[in-house]
Amino acid sequence: MKHNYHVQCENVELRPLRFEDIEALRIWRNDAANSRYIRKLPEITPEAQIAWFEAECEDDTSLTFAICVDDELVGSVSLYDITDSSAEFGRLMVGESKGKGIGRKATLATLDIAFNTLHLEIVRAEVSVDNMPALVIYVRVGFCITGKSFNEAAQMDEYKIELDAPRHHRLNDELCQRQETASEARAAD
Repeated sequence: MKHNYHVQCENVELRPLRFEDIEALRIWRNDAANSRYIRKLPEITPEAQIAWFEAECEDDTSLTFAICVDDELVGSVSLYDITDSSAEFGRLMVGESKGKGIGRKATLATLDIAFNTLHLEIVRAEVSVDNMPALVIYVRVGFCITGKSFNEAAQMDEYKIELDAPRHHRLNDELCQRQETASEARAAD
């Protein structure tokens, strides 16, 4: 959905994804090194990326963020399947800036939006059992592993993880700063 949510977590900022961001995301997503732990897709064409972005802007159950460091795009992350009480966290991708703590800060910033702005009760995710870098981040910020299953579509084993609002607040409150109020943020650009 179109949104105006902004949140800062140390040097990492989440802002709304813009049209001018999507080509960089497409290139990173098509790079095998960036996509080895995520669900396999055929090569994404520029046309397919534009169609995805347009659909994402119209989806009332999804928020996609650009991850920026010093105003430079370094990745993206999403909350999707959003209901009044829950959402899926995922689609976290950091392009060429791995190993600098960006994934953890982007995760914390996304959870800040989920729990402190949207006032969700629970956030869930699925992550490849082989994706140790992501699992370390998720467990450190408070997610608990609740199960394991084989994802037929992705052809991979995945852990199911979740984090509820009380646990998040105990572990992570006030790490990030929201730059806009929820009422202002819902207004489209």
